[in-house]
Amino acid sequence: MIPLIYNWFAIAAVAKNGVIGNKNSIPWNIPVDMNWFRSKTAGQILVVGRKTFETIKILNPQSIYLVLTQKKDYNIINKNVTIINSINQIPKSTKTNRQIWICGGKQIYEQTLKSCSFLFLTTIKKAYKGDTYFPKFKHIFKLQTQIFEDDLIVIQKFKNKQLEEIN
Repeated sequence: MIPLIYNWFAIAAVAKNGVIGNKNSIPWNIPVDMNWFRSKTAGQILVVGRKTFETIKILNPQSIYLVLTQKKDYNIINKNVTIINSINQIPKSTKTNRQIWICGGKQIYEQTLKSCSFLFLTTIKKAYKGDTYFPKFKHIFKLQTQIFEDDLIVIQKFKNKQLEEIN
């Protein structure tokens, strides 16, 4: 069965060795990447797993957060946060100017990447120690363009291969 492609955008930062996290945190601090992430996702709908959500230090008040968790009693009191228990609760698209951004963690990426139209991937040019790895994606996406490169990172935009087959 061919997965459906939605108007979703995935965004991630991945170390050279595939690491995206260590002990529920990001093992690097690269301001240019964090600024890139904020510029792309500010004011948008961000889909994050519970563990990823709990690592966010400051919520962007213009953004809407959909926090995916299996914990039925999980609750956050914040008008910009909605708790969901299934990827089926993620809107397929919006009727507003907001975009839907899949922001991790690993389980969320594993469940949603095949349905994302595009993947914006920052590759850190250094390997990091970690316990969480980004899922394989090159069978789903094709490199569309390189957006940015410096001594520390490369930012690339990938397009879901199924979109090529549709057009």
